[in-house]
Amino acid sequence: MKISLPFFLGMSNFIKKGGISRYLKGSIIGIGLSLIPLVVVLEVTDGMIQGITSRYLEIGTYHLEIFFNRDEDLEKLKEITGNINNIRGIRETIIERRGMGLIFAGGIRTAVTLRAIPENLFARDAGYRKYVRVTEGKLGFRTNSSVLISKSIADELKLKVGSRVAIVTVSGGLYAEGRPRFGFFTVTGIFTTGYQDLDKMLVFIPLEKGMKFLNSANSYQIIGVKVDNPFGNLTGIARAMERYLPDGTAIYSWYELELSQYKSFQTTKALLLLIMALIVIVASINISSSMIMIVIEKSREIAILKGIGAYPWMITGAFMLTGFVSGVAGTVLGLTSGILISVNINELFVFAQNLINIVIAIVNYTIQPLAGHKVLSSFQIFNSAYYLDRIPIKLDFSEIFIIALGTIMLTTLASYFPAKKAGFLKPLELLRRY
Repeated sequence: MKISLPFFLGMSNFIKKGGISRYLKGSIIGIGLSLIPLVVVLEVTDGMIQGITSRYLEIGTYHLEIFFNRDEDLEKLKEITGNINNIRGIRETIIERRGMGLIFAGGIRTAVTLRAIPENLFARDAGYRKYVRVTEGKLGFRTNSSVLISKSIADELKLKVGSRVAIVTVSGGLYAEGRPRFGFFTVTGIFTTGYQDLDKMLVFIPLEKGMKFLNSANSYQIIGVKVDNPFGNLTGIARAMERYLPDGTAIYSWYELELSQYKSFQTTKALLLLIMALIVIVASINISSSMIMIVIEKSREIAILKGIGAYPWMITGAFMLTGFVSGVAGTVLGLTSGILISVNINELFVFAQNLINIVIAIVNYTIQPLAGHKVLSSFQIFNSAYYLDRIPIKLDFSEIFIIALGTIMLTTLASYFPAKKAGFLKPLELLRRY
């Protein structure tokens, strides 16, 4: 009796005539609805941070970058990378020269970041193949005067594969008179990384051409290093590389190079989750009011049970079980719905975008003859000028487990005070009322 009474009483509070108690239905739905935005926000922000960070790690800053305080010739750089590649944990080394310049085509010019990379980089590196997506032409250099242009630059300068462009850099030091240096290139490929911050100024040229075209006054040399675990401890690998590097060389990790941006992402995520968590807390605490109504409804049964010898802890345990089961039901409802929405978030966004654009098209078709122009412009949810062109979703079940555990604990705790009050009700006073 000591074990079975709390269980059967608790479940009878939860289930009434084959269905869930009317007092608990609203609380369960409220918990479920509050969890949906929390899960969706968590997974979407994680996906966006991961998508942006992965692109920077594979294309932008690499996992580690080696900076030289003076120019080294290409053969010396190849010797260094050959030695570094033997270090355990290193997956790839990339020699690169970076600089700034102006690109001219059809009377239009724009500033670009010139990155001179090895000719076979796209073939050998999985990160570039994954995140650099060709939209026209192919990824590769046909000749020493080939150039790969990002889609945003190609759109701005109205370029296509086969277009001839002029690139201008400035030679001369900080206090020397700058002299322009011209180079003429042929566009062999147009690409996108799916993220505008990387695309907006990015131009690739062959490494050997870049070593001659870009000098120390307007560019710098690096060796990009990719490791097996970029999120692990990179200090040991950096120390192992030092013995192969000339004096004055600096090594920076991706986290140091992108610290401000990474911290900004994490702060934004934390603030969004805090707001969503407050909604869940309010919904979880609301279950206490449902429990109070059940205690009032069950007053006669409580009096009879206590009159025949039920202990206070049995009554308290029964009502806490009711709160626990309600929390589990609301958590399962909310997490299941949130996960389903999260894994299909890209498709849902596209559907919503298409639906809104259909409405806009109907409005424009109806009003345009009267107004003489389009009243509304098309609507776009995914805009790579600000975000990714697609959100990568990878469920983190450890975070989902923490959310589930926290919600169930909150609902159980919220049910404790009404349950405790039920356990200490005096049977004689209750029976006098009836």
